[in-house]
Amino acid sequence: MTSGSGGDVSEYQNKGMRAMPAADSLADNRVIEFKDDYGDGISLTIQSLFPNVVLQQIQNTLATRQIVTRGIADTEVVWTFFGYVGESEAVRTHRLRNINLVGPAGFISMEDGEAVEIVQQGLVGVEAGTTSVLAMGGDSDDDLDRLGMDENSVRGFWRGYREFMAL
Repeated sequence: MTSGSGGDVSEYQNKGMRAMPAADSLADNRVIEFKDDYGDGISLTIQSLFPNVVLQQIQNTLATRQIVTRGIADTEVVWTFFGYVGESEAVRTHRLRNINLVGPAGFISMEDGEAVEIVQQGLVGVEAGTTSVLAMGGDSDDDLDRLGMDENSVRGFWRGYREFMAL
């Protein structure tokens, strides 16, 4: 079986994973429509610029997401959506429609704000006057080759961050 975008979904069905019932559908499928702006076929890319800033393209939505700590019990997530000067009204309308996918109430990113909130609550629970250290990426990168691409890039990111911050 294939998805609406032509991808094979049989692996998910064979494992009994939860999925939207086949009879359900979006009222307007243009929300998830992808138009290949750059001719590369890439519809998803997310780049961490710094631990609190992400640059992303999801479908035709271009955005930055920044986590701003306002205090021990207060964090703000700032979304900035953008397009290009000179884009047609049709392209701008399409980007604005795609924004429904991401952002604070986006179809695919509603839980992002919840994840930030859970981490913030964990920090608030720490006793006053104490310090917590979370060694993101571990304290060694000796075994990067055997860990695989996902873990290698995450550990490499945090190694660079620690060097940059002189930690």
